[in-house]
Amino acid sequence: YATAYAGADIENSTVSHHDALGSSGGQGGGGLFFGYGAYGYIPNSTISGNTAPNGVGGGIATYTIESSPTLELDSVTITQNSADRTGGIDSDTFATVRIENTIVAQNTANDAAPDVAGTFDSNGSNFIGDGGSATGFDTSDMVGNSSAPLDAMLAPLGDNGGPTLTHHPMGGSPVIDVSASTSNFRDQRDVPRPLDGDGGGDPAAVRDIG
Repeated sequence: YATAYAGADIENSTVSHHDALGSSGGQGGGGLFFGYGAYGYIPNSTISGNTAPNGVGGGIATYTIESSPTLELDSVTITQNSADRTGGIDSDTFATVRIENTIVAQNTANDAAPDVAGTFDSNGSNFIGDGGSATGFDTSDMVGNSSAPLDAMLAPLGDNGGPTLTHHPMGGSPVIDVSASTSNFRDQRDVPRPLDGDGGGDPAAVRDIG
């Protein structure tokens, strides 16, 4: 997995099938780990199938001790990651995690936070399968809970065009043509946004989440 202490920009990329084998504390982040004041910017990317079986943050972990990391996610899909604690994104105390137009769903964990944990700074149009006790999401976000988790209806990771693997939303997916985001005019595949994803015809061309 990737560890960032100074910072990292990860764009139009897929982070998949990595493992973090640490036991506790900062020893997490199956896909990505941001700690100690690092700054990270991740647009148009997929984080899928990573694990932290003995730690926290199967997809992404942040960790604060002497200085706090800042992480910005825009149009990212975080799914099918697993961990002992928090399968998707763990936002540690005092970390800043800004999130926009991003899917965090269908992750798994042994604790009560399969998708997200901690405090987030939402810029809107996010799809969170199970928000658990996480805070910071707003009324433009779709957030499920443990009793009624939301299903993004994503196809398996595969070649959907472009240089990297992605999860294509299946027909009827609630993430299609619903985003109010105006950032990132091309998606991870380098396809222009918005695109009419549900076949409704113009003016139904609206951005997808993720």
